[in-house]
Amino acid sequence: MKLWSRSPDLIKNKYIAIIFFIVVFSLTRFLFLGSDEINPDGVNWHYRSQQFIVGLKSGDFERTYQHYHPGVTLMWITGVPIELYKQITGITAYDQFNFSAFNTVAKVSVVLVQLILTFILLYHLSKIVGFKTAYFSVFLFSLEPFFMGNSRLYHMDVLLTLFVFVALLISWVNLKDFSYKKSFLAGIFLSLSFLTKSIGIGALFFVLLFSTAYFANKKDMKGLLKYFSTILGAFVLTTFILFPALWVRPAFYLSEIFAESERVGIRKGHEQIILGETTQDAGILFYPLVVFMKTTPFLLIGLVLCFVKCFR
Repeated sequence: MKLWSRSPDLIKNKYIAIIFFIVVFSLTRFLFLGSDEINPDGVNWHYRSQQFIVGLKSGDFERTYQHYHPGVTLMWITGVPIELYKQITGITAYDQFNFSAFNTVAKVSVVLVQLILTFILLYHLSKIVGFKTAYFSVFLFSLEPFFMGNSRLYHMDVLLTLFVFVALLISWVNLKDFSYKKSFLAGIFLSLSFLTKSIGIGALFFVLLFSTAYFANKKDMKGLLKYFSTILGAFVLTTFILFPALWVRPAFYLSEIFAESERVGIRKGHEQIILGETTQDAGILFYPLVVFMKTTPFLLIGLVLCFVKCFR
């Protein structure tokens, strides 16, 4: 018998299953969210989000460029609710007494968006593997300890993961059953990936390269042009709409994003702590070591189940 057929009747009902997921998600994300931790990046993004909103309000759109990441999605997601909170309460400045409240507003906003993205992910994944498999996959994925811990931070990594995952799923489905709507959605989520972290541009390149191989194999140049044009068009349009700094000096700020990424990530180096030692150059073994240290039983079980499914 399949896992789903062994599950309680309560979970077989889609609506009950979704409510159950929301309850579990909320219990693991929202409790003690504002005061559980504060990280250096979170402090920086509080400041950057404020400056982003100041730039929008004053018409000084160049101030919406705050960092090479560039973190535009994070600043929209948290900057607007924090500004609303300021307007409602009349509290306009951070201090040691109200920081927890501002931090709660920011982190709750991020987690709410994560919940919405998770349901979008569930919807599109169910188009590929069916609701039952998609539900259990997303449920386990959301409870993976490292992922769950990161989802409680005022940070961009989980947002990037979800944006990329959704973009790739829609792109894949669209290869099988093309529609302009799905292509446009794929371009939007690829843009949101890039606007979250510049490394998200890699998802766009992957989609374009994979689709090129797919349509080349089918000898369908017309299909390739439709696919390319709609995804790239949606990507460019979304990027420019959501990133006001590009309205002023697009070439400068786009080059600044990649130039700063290259300078910090390659030439200058980035301070890391490796096995208790602080270093500016973590070496070629850094990422394999990170993967090894962050591998959890959830991941191992998932890999085993994947191989069993693939080779049955």
